[in-house]
Parts: sequence; C-alpha cells; structure tokens
Amino acid sequence: MSSTKLKVAVLYDVWEETEPPPEPPPEKPARGKRRKKKREKADREEIFEALGKLGHEPFYQVLDGAEKTLVALAKCDADLVFNLTESYAGDDTKDMNIAAYLELLDCQYTGAGPLQSGVNQRLRRSHELRHQVFTRAGTVLRKVSGHLSQERENPGADPVP
Repeated sequence: MSSTKLKVAVLYDVWEETEPPPEPPPEKPARGKRRKKKREKADREEIFEALGKLGHEPFYQVLDGAEKTLVALAKCDADLVFNLTESYAGDDTKDMNIAAYLELLDCQYTGAGPLQSGVNQRLRRSHELRHQVFTRAGTVLRKVSGHLSQERENPGADPVP
C-alpha cells in the first residue's frame, strides 16, 4: 500500500426543489434501560472517515447548481476527487457533464467517465430494445427462442453484408 498522503475532495451534490419535510417528533424513551440510537451516516461521511483512517486528507466539496460551486471545484487543488454526484441542480441527466468538467480540469476522479455516464442514462431505453438489434440496412434482428431471426423492415434497403 502506498504511503503517499493525498488531498481527496469528497464531491457530492445537494439541491432542494421544495422545503424538506419536517422531522418526525421524537419518541418518548421507554422506561428502564435506555439505548442510544446510532444516527445512520450518509455515504459521504463514511467515505470521509475511511479516507481519514487511511492517512489521507479528505475534505468536502459540494455541487448545488450554483456557478460558484463549479468555480470552487476548479480551485480546490485536490489530488483526487471522490465523485459521489448523481445529478447537477437536481437534473440527473447532467451527471455526465460533471465527469466531463472534471476531465477538463485534468482532475483524477473516481467513478464513470462522461461517455459511460451517458450510456448509463440510456439504460432504460436499451432494456426496451434488448430483444431487437437494428442494422443499417433496415433489417431487424429479433431474439426468438434463444436464436436471432432476421426480418426485413424495409424490403428496398440494401442487404446486410
């Protein structure tokens, strides 16, 4: 294991569409033995602690959709960005733009690159098409009983080579 101490930015996204729901009222403690309930930690907190235990210098970096947070990310001077973002300003189709921005800044970061993030966004559509393969000649290959069968959608198109 490397003994190099890294400055690691734990990057996460925050956005609010509406006010957060009110906290439920605290339950009255039962008589007798009291147990302290452990607060469930967010992923970013667990990662922050783990990085600290490994001897690195973690710090939080937030993206909330404001331009100033993009500027702060550009100036953060991290050796590694631990990318936990799933959206930008609540728009989950822009997560690939965050990875692209990190690449433009020439940052080392964790997670998928911009191309893979874009492919993942199309995952739902690919599930719809999982039994069909479209070819350039207008032929559709369909999965039938575990085998591919060929049908011509456009009889005037050139045959598939």
